[in-house]
Amino acid sequence: MNRYIWSMNGRPLSETDKIKISGDEVTRITYNNLTMMHHPMHLHGHFFRVINKNGEYSPLKHTINVPPMQEVTIEFYGNNGDEYGDWFLHCHILYHMNSGMDRIISYDTPRDPRMKEHPVSNLINETDPFFTWSLVDVASHMASFDFVASNIRNQFNVSAEYGWNENLEAEVTYERYLHDNLRIFGGVNVENEMENHVDEISTTAIAGIRFLTPYLFNLDVRIDSKLRPQISLSREILIFPRTAIFGNYEYQADFGWVDELPAGDHFNKESTWSAGVEYYLSRDFSLMGSYDSRFGAGGGLSARF
Repeated sequence: MNRYIWSMNGRPLSETDKIKISGDEVTRITYNNLTMMHHPMHLHGHFFRVINKNGEYSPLKHTINVPPMQEVTIEFYGNNGDEYGDWFLHCHILYHMNSGMDRIISYDTPRDPRMKEHPVSNLINETDPFFTWSLVDVASHMASFDFVASNIRNQFNVSAEYGWNENLEAEVTYERYLHDNLRIFGGVNVENEMENHVDEISTTAIAGIRFLTPYLFNLDVRIDSKLRPQISLSREILIFPRTAIFGNYEYQADFGWVDELPAGDHFNKESTWSAGVEYYLSRDFSLMGSYDSRFGAGGGLSARF
């Protein structure tokens, strides 16, 4: 949900084939909703029978709501060729539909010639758009900015943090989703080498994997062009309807494989962490307070757009 990506059987429309059916047979579809949102499923041009405890009195519908963690079965008949060509099956929550939660039901008959100017490829392209969102934090101890542009398989990220003690870090990355929870990424990281010295800037290439673990921890494992491995873990938890707590821990090791270490040192290590609380004033604004091991403690305003 966070990326506005939805699917059926784990596949969005842009990565699937048509569902081939026959007009002289009864077609039965079972919806098994494993998400925490309702999905009103609609089949264009058809009325279908909802298979339930009412037997022969089961209702006829063109849209059926599938509640969270529930299963619903429907069946319909193609009327011996009266229905033909391609028909659209989709969730009627429009941003779910626009994000890939669709299928094309296709009878074994020619496509309606009136649809010649509306090829299926146009429909498929419409279900894989890029969505963008941003976050800006301005607080008494630091400021940060995040920008994300994402479609089903690709994501671009820009992030920056600046502490009033002149700690600076910025990053630009491209991610490729291999699975809903797993992606590989590469990019560039920029940061100052020493606190209070923004003139001494270090730029490195980075590559690694990001994984959304069980219990919704965000895991980032990477290595940079100085061959320094790094691991970070972050999590945000909504503890009340408008209140969330969040935290982040980051650890980096330097074994001296590129830059020489001081005499007698086998490796250098650097760890940073932060924790805080956020109170949501509205969809777009919230108050936040946090402590960061680099920037210290402070509070301020978050804006989402």
